Amino acid sequence: MLSQIMCLTFQIVSFLFSETLIHTIGIRGENPEMGLLWIEAKCNQHGFERYKIKVIKKFNIPSDEITPRYRSRPKPGELSCLLVGRDVSTQDIEKFITDYFHQKGMWESIIRMRIEV
Repeated sequence: MLSQIMCLTFQIVSFLFSETLIHTIGIRGENPEMGLLWIEAKCNQHGFERYKIKVIKKFNIPSDEITPRYRSRPKPGELSCLLVGRDVSTQDIEKFITDYFHQKGMWESIIRMRIEV
């Protein structure tokens, strides 16, 4: 009888621990949702250039906000990633990126943009 109670207690504790561990890993171990924005552009020096901008969906910012993050190296001031709220659509991201490149004066050199989620 005592061994059955000990076994049942051990099973309950191990189940609770495994559920807590899975929940913790699920929140901290993975990116909530991440996509890439691939950009192909004409370059005066190299002729053709491809680069990517990460799109990371965050849940701790306002749901309709888009926050740009910029590089510090190797070329300071270039767009590194976009932090987006949970209700931001791909059309909103495309509009933000086109406005960003229009302001930078680079829109004419862009050949293709593609979003991967």
